[in-house]
Amino acid sequence: MTGQPRQKGPAPELVNFAWAMLVSLHMHLQGNQWSELQQHLHIMRWLANRRKRHLFPKSLAAEIDLFIAEGRRRGARAGLRAKAEYIWHTARGDRCQQSDFRWLSFFFNAVKMMGWEDQLVSDAEWLNVEKNHTSHSKVYLRKSELNDAFDAGENMIRPLSLRLSQPWEVIKLIAEDCFLKAELVSESTDDCSYVLTKR
Repeated sequence: MTGQPRQKGPAPELVNFAWAMLVSLHMHLQGNQWSELQQHLHIMRWLANRRKRHLFPKSLAAEIDLFIAEGRRRGARAGLRAKAEYIWHTARGDRCQQSDFRWLSFFFNAVKMMGWEDQLVSDAEWLNVEKNHTSHSKVYLRKSELNDAFDAGENMIRPLSLRLSQPWEVIKLIAEDCFLKAELVSESTDDCSYVLTKR
């Protein structure tokens, strides 16, 4: 972390990019129920076309390349639409437009955009998280807690415990952008725990 002041929300150029992607997808769908794969293929074609024709500022080249690389690597599982929605909704700050569960989804999509892997584990696996650490940056979430943390209206009613394979202060800022609060509980050189609550 540097001593520079933190930028408030995504850059305007990135917000415009996300908005344009979502509008393009909406126009493509036109009320039809397309599969996730079909939506993914449309987004990938749209990204490649915009990249080839240089329709966005040069400052976005790396971001577009990241979207394309992630889309090629993970296919429909890359969640490119969700990533664009996260950027758009974070910029608008429309807390009331999304459920708590949806903001949690945005949170984990942002974590993945930063190169981390999220792992949903059983109670037994949770107890052995430290033993199973690898060199990869991972965030662990207990499946049983996730099932009990939200009511039928997707409102967060209980805190969630997170375990990280290594210390990572940025997670607090990501949580803040998603109207959540990540509070450090314990930390060591190769493991740290947070409590994630509604803000």
